[in-house]
Amino acid sequence: MAASESVNAGMPETIDAAELQRRGGIGEFEGVSIQGPLSFDLAYSADAGGKKRIDGEVVGAADIMAFPDLLSANLTVKAIMYTADCHFGGVLKGTTAPVAFMSRADDAATRLNSLALAIALVR
Repeated sequence: MAASESVNAGMPETIDAAELQRRGGIGEFEGVSIQGPLSFDLAYSADAGGKKRIDGEVVGAADIMAFPDLLSANLTVKAIMYTADCHFGGVLKGTTAPVAFMSRADDAATRLNSLALAIALVR
């Protein structure tokens, strides 16, 4: 996720997202469609893609969103969880092993989703 869909040297998350897309389909990302950088509206809404004239199989259909830092992930996820009917599970990557990402306010289903996702990533 980034604030812009254009690569901008002043926004390191856009460079990281473009590199993830470049590496898409190889190694740990084999068989995964990666597109980026994308702003949240493009990942979530095909209509936003149409208005911005940006297309791709991920636009409006993202199953997973990778955030550049904990702050942006936390703010976005909590906004979604409390305003939309969604199924959520969070994992922190970039560590030696995936870390199940949970909040003290999470219900049992959300905690189980986080654990299941973390386990799936270590297999």
